Amino acid sequence: MKTCTYCTTKLHFYKRPYWGLVKIPHSIPICSRCYAEAELTMMHPRKNGFPEQANVIQMVEEYSEETIQRKHRLNEIKRQILDLKLDHVSTFFSRIEITELPNILYTKEIIDNIVQANYCDRQGILVSTNNRIIFIEKGVLVGLKTEEFALANISSIEVEAGQVSSNVKIFATDKLGMFDNIEKSSARQFADQIARKIAA
Repeated sequence: MKTCTYCTTKLHFYKRPYWGLVKIPHSIPICSRCYAEAELTMMHPRKNGFPEQANVIQMVEEYSEETIQRKHRLNEIKRQILDLKLDHVSTFFSRIEITELPNILYTKEIIDNIVQANYCDRQGILVSTNNRIIFIEKGVLVGLKTEEFALANISSIEVEAGQVSSNVKIFATDKLGMFDNIEKSSARQFADQIARKIAA
């Protein structure tokens, strides 16, 4: 039995998108829910009505191909995170920011560390890659927000340890980043790794 390209739902006959503006041929593995999302995302009404069926099918095929590539990239990123063997790694996969990484990271950018942190009273994840450090926050009301520091611009990094958690300060040529509420051992490991990279 085929599964939906986007959400991997098994395509029972009652989950095929045979209602709505057009019929979708069985050659396109997509469920009714994801097809509806594709309609909302990709279809724009014309003055004289909606696009023809052939155009809709082409758009859904392109949408499916894009979601396949994005899903593969997300799985690749998750494998990178697992390979880091971090403590409490499952807590990262439960964060919505992880799903945005395929849209944020460059094709050959590799994650070498990740911690949960607060920045400007906003909660998110702090990601270290071979090129930069990125703070990522995504919420229902605020949407997606990022703040990045290129490794080439970082002059130093400091850790202020508290009783329960630690703060990390990143000094760059163009700005200062102050991140707090980071687990103590993770903060030290994160800072030491960045210090080694900028000293190399």
